[in-house]
Amino acid sequence: MNANTTADATDFRTAFLSFPMEGELILSPHYTVRLSAKGAKAVDLSIDGGAWIACHGDGVNGWSYDWKGYSDGNHVLCARVSYSDDRRETLRPRAVRIVTNEQRASEVKDSSKSEISRALAFLKEKKVAFVQLWFTEIGGKGWRISLPVEHITESSFSAGVTLDGPSTALCFPSYINLLPDAGAVFLDPTAPVPTAAIMCDLLEPTDLAPIAVGVRRALTRATGYLHQLTGLRSTMGAEAEFFLLEQNGRPSPETDVWPFLCDLAATLQAAGIKSEGFRFGPAAGQGRVQMRWADPVRTADHLMLYRWFARVLARQRGKVLTFEQQPEGVEGAASMPVHHTLWRGDENAFHDASGWRYTSELCRHYTGGLIQ
Repeated sequence: MNANTTADATDFRTAFLSFPMEGELILSPHYTVRLSAKGAKAVDLSIDGGAWIACHGDGVNGWSYDWKGYSDGNHVLCARVSYSDDRRETLRPRAVRIVTNEQRASEVKDSSKSEISRALAFLKEKKVAFVQLWFTEIGGKGWRISLPVEHITESSFSAGVTLDGPSTALCFPSYINLLPDAGAVFLDPTAPVPTAAIMCDLLEPTDLAPIAVGVRRALTRATGYLHQLTGLRSTMGAEAEFFLLEQNGRPSPETDVWPFLCDLAATLQAAGIKSEGFRFGPAAGQGRVQMRWADPVRTADHLMLYRWFARVLARQRGKVLTFEQQPEGVEGAASMPVHHTLWRGDENAFHDASGWRYTSELCRHYTGGLIQ
């Protein structure tokens, strides 16, 4: 295998059999192996080509492991993994692709360009007239600015759009830069003309560094840190409950709530947001649509549009919609169930067929951490 061979990186992971690890090899100028073991911290290992290499890692639960392999300058062979409890496995050697830093940067750039091209093609295909740039302040309130679609070009996704922050909200002390996310482009079916909504990160306009109050970028970093630390991937699904009220504040009857829920679910679907279903709440006038799970950042994006669509549809019906926990004069209370899952590859890490209530030890510790 040479450096240009496009071997799947899963070869590296599956080589460890019952001891799953993920790895990538970067040539700069030595090979850097990033190992992310189950329950262990990521370990960086620099090696020279044509020599046996070894790595020792400390796990988060007090155990350790040793990894040994061989590099001939073009590929790495996995040879042995030793565990802290003296278990040993000799593994069948498997090769892994090696890429240079330049190749890695080129791949990321090409992927980003492809995503931007798809976003621009989507705007053209849907004959979008205006683009709403959505962003969120630290308190969770969503803001947006609308621009004619011709102002959104390829450079918009790298240079961003500068906006006067103080004129938007007091939490923005100066100018801010809105950086559109080409992977978060949605239609707004409630708009009077063809309109798209694009979620944005908040950056400093001078050096494009993340702004401290940019909660979307903070969530992106948090999920990335989780994956780097544990090798696990997080997904969430949200059900934002609301009350549909008459103009006098009394709960709307079920005969009005159910068609509203149907319309809200259809609007989300038209925007590109999948739902799992919808239902009444236990209180009069209460309902919810359960959105399909996604990574936490995308779920947060969906939730911003969910709230907006729900309020617009309510106004169109001459109703009042609130996500308030318990409006005055209304029995019962609203909440927002959030479904958490951690994944190890395609495996649900919260599931254990032999565990208590079919939950894994990780699931119970995770739940305990939330309660604490």
